Amino acid sequence: MQIIIEEFKDSCFLYAFKKHIVKNVKIVNGNAVIKTDRQTFVKTQTELEQFYEEVKFIDETIVGLNKEYVPVVSENTSLNAEIIQANSLTGRLTNSLEEIFNELAYGDPTDKTFRKAEAMVRATNAIVSVQLANYKYLSLNK
Repeated sequence: MQIIIEEFKDSCFLYAFKKHIVKNVKIVNGNAVIKTDRQTFVKTQTELEQFYEEVKFIDETIVGLNKEYVPVVSENTSLNAEIIQANSLTGRLTNSLEEIFNELAYGDPTDKTFRKAEAMVRATNAIVSVQLANYKYLSLNK
């Protein structure tokens, strides 16, 4: 774990089509903690090894610290990261929809509940459409 975490020190990498500039890395309670300008990643040994395979280290002086990176999908790791991100979103959507379904099916639904369910369905359909378009784009670049 220590060897892999050393690779992240003072680095810049791409993950899920976003550039991350590493601010700090450490091991806390057996977990690797990688703090970036965007988010903090907490990974177990196995997760860290998988994460290391999914990221693409870049030279931040080439990309520029204040510029967004516009990815060109050419590697399987980018596609895998996008699939993982989409799968995470799908899980969250499913959980939310199941909660509202249970409220409608087994609770005492009010007009507010029906409006909430309708809004969630519209939002979910929009998200699915965007994800489908993204998938088609990624498939074309393969």
